[in-house]
Amino acid sequence: MKYHLNKAYVVVIAFIFVFATLACNASSVTNLFATPTPTPTNTPTITPSPTITPTSTPTETPVPTLTPTPLPTGLITEKQSDDTVFLTDYDNQYSFILPANWTVIPLSGKDMEKMLDVFADKNPSMKDAADAFRDLDPNIIRVIALNNDAKYFVNGFATNMTVTVLEDKMLSAMPLAFVTGAIEESMKQSGYKVITNDVNIVESASGVEIGMVEAENSITTATGGKVTARTRLLLFQSDGKLVMINLTCPKQFMAELSPELDKIGQSVEVNKP
Repeated sequence: MKYHLNKAYVVVIAFIFVFATLACNASSVTNLFATPTPTPTNTPTITPSPTITPTSTPTETPVPTLTPTPLPTGLITEKQSDDTVFLTDYDNQYSFILPANWTVIPLSGKDMEKMLDVFADKNPSMKDAADAFRDLDPNIIRVIALNNDAKYFVNGFATNMTVTVLEDKMLSAMPLAFVTGAIEESMKQSGYKVITNDVNIVESASGVEIGMVEAENSITTATGGKVTARTRLLLFQSDGKLVMINLTCPKQFMAELSPELDKIGQSVEVNKP
């Protein structure tokens, strides 16, 4: 049975190369005045009745209400002593370690719009995909990271990694062999040359099952250069979602850089909420 990926997956797969195309207080005073003392007379004095002092009622000390500490949210990156970066996505319950020679780049909505405009202008055939991408939930794109070595910047194409998280009840529950097959089929239909074949499933050091897909495509960069880009995706399931860690680079560097992606895959952990 063939499974057709929903619009979000197709659009994200079409755009796995897009990120490489750019780079008082107040006080008062009371005055007391004395009056003359009258001359006393022989008028008998009245002995006042004793005043009854009311007994005070003890008050109860209120018991403080304990407020539970809220669970952390969002995505956190922590630089380690060896310059690697420990990344934790609390919203989607996973973590992994990014190699030392990569820099995490935060992207605003305006940055994304500019990149989409440039990409669509240089790749007119993908304009519809660019327009569709604007409609996606911005939380789908969790991370973009660029390699620090200028060697991997070719004809305006910057080697990069992206992390995307997509919610799909079927793909987050089906065996990864099925998931990778569905993605490979979708990439073929979108014009990519799929490199992987058969089933490519491994486990991280913590026992998380991870699938792998590799493909390539020719694109025009923001500078007008032509590049055959190779992309390798690591896929795993977490908290009812499918997480994709994607390395994209000029084709000639994939063999050199893929061991770094393998290390990332080995470090993946899925954290229980």
